[in-house]
Amino acid sequence: MNLLSSLKVRQRLSLTWRVTALSSLLLLVLVALFTWLGHYYLTLQFEASRLTQHERQQREIRLVLQRSADSLLQLASLTASAPNLANALAHSNLSTVADTLNALWPSLQLEAGVDELFIFDAQGHLMGRFGASTPSNEPPLQSWIGDVLATESPVTTLRCAMDCQQFVAVPMLLEGDSIGTVVMSRSLADVTRQAKEVSSSEIALLVIGDQEEQEAAEERRLPHWKGHLVALTSRELTLPLLQLASTQTPIDPLNDAPFSIKHASRYLELSAVYMEEDADWRSTSYFLLISDITDQVTAIKSATNTLLFVGLIGWLAAQLLQLIILLGPMARLRRVAELLPALANGKFSSVRAKLPVSTPRLSNEINVLEHSTRELSFQLETLENAVQERSQQLAERIDELASERDFISSLLDTARVFIVAQSATGHIQLVNSYTRERLALSDNDLLGRHFNDIFDQPTSLLTGDRDSAHHKGRAEISSQEEKIFQTVDRCNCIVAWYHTPLNDNLGGNAARISVGLDITERKTAETRLTWLAEHDPLTELFNRHYFQDAMLNSLSHQSEGAILLLDLDQFKEINELSGHHIGDQLLREVAETLYANLGQRSTIARLGGDEFALLLEGVNSEQAIHIAEYITQLLDSIEFVSAGIKHHVSASIGIALFPLHGQSPADLLASADMAMYKAKEQTASHWYLYAHEISATRSL
Repeated sequence: MNLLSSLKVRQRLSLTWRVTALSSLLLLVLVALFTWLGHYYLTLQFEASRLTQHERQQREIRLVLQRSADSLLQLASLTASAPNLANALAHSNLSTVADTLNALWPSLQLEAGVDELFIFDAQGHLMGRFGASTPSNEPPLQSWIGDVLATESPVTTLRCAMDCQQFVAVPMLLEGDSIGTVVMSRSLADVTRQAKEVSSSEIALLVIGDQEEQEAAEERRLPHWKGHLVALTSRELTLPLLQLASTQTPIDPLNDAPFSIKHASRYLELSAVYMEEDADWRSTSYFLLISDITDQVTAIKSATNTLLFVGLIGWLAAQLLQLIILLGPMARLRRVAELLPALANGKFSSVRAKLPVSTPRLSNEINVLEHSTRELSFQLETLENAVQERSQQLAERIDELASERDFISSLLDTARVFIVAQSATGHIQLVNSYTRERLALSDNDLLGRHFNDIFDQPTSLLTGDRDSAHHKGRAEISSQEEKIFQTVDRCNCIVAWYHTPLNDNLGGNAARISVGLDITERKTAETRLTWLAEHDPLTELFNRHYFQDAMLNSLSHQSEGAILLLDLDQFKEINELSGHHIGDQLLREVAETLYANLGQRSTIARLGGDEFALLLEGVNSEQAIHIAEYITQLLDSIEFVSAGIKHHVSASIGIALFPLHGQSPADLLASADMAMYKAKEQTASHWYLYAHEISATRSL
């Protein structure tokens, strides 16, 4: 509790206002979301209705065009069936044709709005014409006449250039034969007025194409759409709007969906109807429909604002209701919260004095919290007293453990052995002073490193690599092992380690303490004894015991080879006249010469005195004789000088082959010894190969 008394309680925003702020934020987000969704779905419905309206207007425009074409076709048919016109045309009576047409033309022009009328005979010659066409808009009449005369069916088409006109060509029949053709044209001005009445929108007629030769009014040109307006309604409103719209959207998308634009504080919608009937390949024509959607947009905005207003009113009402509900309980909760720091500082009596003693029958969570805080003060007070008592006991125990630690540390540092404490993973945790002294390393260099990194270095043991591998394998399964490492003076140190696990109450991998004894001198002595058991100390060659074991091993493997037994000539005289030390020197020099030249391919031993022996495996008699002669040359090349006297070195060599001359080491050595004495009796050479006759002679 004393530690908690130093903490300062920071003033924070009360929980009531936090809840209010977060809930307000959430409600505002929801209000904004619902308002946006309302606006989004209203707009979506409006766009869907406008798209439906756009499709309906396209159908109505095409229907108006079709009706206009049908009425023009009826007028042309009535004209073709006028009285006396067919007879006059059949007899090429131009005056009668002209009189008949003069009677019909005023009513066609004024009442039906016909712009041009042509009469052609069966050969396609023009027989009469009323009205005038623009040169640039001259229609392909001969092509139509050919189609009508060939099929005896009427032709209707639409051509747009400087203006848009509907054309119809019908055949003139007399007694079932085609005698000519009536061609009639009419402007789309009347169609534009009818389309306005049907669609309740402003209408414009746009022609797009190469207009270099056309003389359209500059103000009606729309450069961004590469076209011009040939007709429009409400020019003052429509023309500026179309000029603005042409800079903001291409013309092609307008045929699929309307385009909304704000102009002169009004919300307008622009759509297009492509006139597929236009037969003039040089141009493309569109009906443009301009609808005022200001009322619908204003209604959507009004509905959105209403949703937002209602949402904000609901938010304010919810927050006021929440504050009314929370203020009382949160005040009690804040009082309990203010008592908790005092409880943490150990002021248990003052905390209990500020809390109610009894709990109401109909209690709520705050009543439970107050009661729990009061009970907690009693428990904390009891716990603090117990902690103080245990702390005092712990302090006393720590002092005792510190004394024990110092005693054990002094004891470890006094011992002249390696003492290392390892963790369960083999990492060093403690070393004594003797270990630090031998390694010349500090605790910082040793603690934390793995045991094998320090005491299992890859250096060859004095007992050989075979013993090192044996100890390394045994270390994993035994509590005793031998390891090697280098000390600070770079000397190999062999240590016998004894590992003892420490108690682990948790049942896991226990740590262990390792005690190491330096057995380097003992190992050196053992190695020396082993070497002396197999070697001659004077010449450092193998001795008789090792040589006999080597012969026995070769015989057991059924190998073939030879034994060469050497006995130095006149060694006794040199040893007695010059002294034993001179004789020993001669023996060492002979041993060095033999080992230097034949040690890699044979086993060389000193059997005793001045006798040497060589074990050669895998050689025959000729090779053995060659080696004997080579040995004679080697000995002859030794320049041994003693007391100013040069001594000639030679030897008698007996050769015995195995397994021919013996099945055991004793038999082989006996055979070689007989051959050696036979060599001493000879004067021609210094060697002799054993033969069975020698054994027989000896026996006799």
